[in-house]
Amino acid sequence: GDLTQSLPRMHIVVASLDRFGNAVTNLPGSLVTQLSKQGRPTVRVKGRSLKGALRSYDGVGGGLALAIVGSRSLLEIAVNRGSAAKRLGLKKGDRVEIQGRRAG
Repeated sequence: GDLTQSLPRMHIVVASLDRFGNAVTNLPGSLVTQLSKQGRPTVRVKGRSLKGALRSYDGVGGGLALAIVGSRSLLEIAVNRGSAAKRLGLKKGDRVEIQGRRAG
C-alpha cells in the first residue's frame, strides 16, 4: 500500500493572523510535540512544504517560511523577519496539513 496513508495525518486551519503576519493555527503545540517524537513533521500550506515544528526562528534564514509552536502554544506559520500573511498569501480559514514521519 501507499506509505503516506499509514502516517499520522491531520488537517488544520489558520485561525487568525497576528500583528506580525504570523498565521496562528488551531493545532495545539502538545499535538505537534507528539508528532515530533516520530521525527520532524512536514507542514504544508498553499502547496508549499515548510521546515516544520521548529523551536526557534534560527532554524531558517531571513525571509524564509517555517512552522513553529508560538507563544500561544499553537502551531504558527511564520516567516523569519517577515510576514507569512504577505509572503505566502495566507488568510483566516486557509487549510494547513501536518504529517508526521515514521520513526527509523
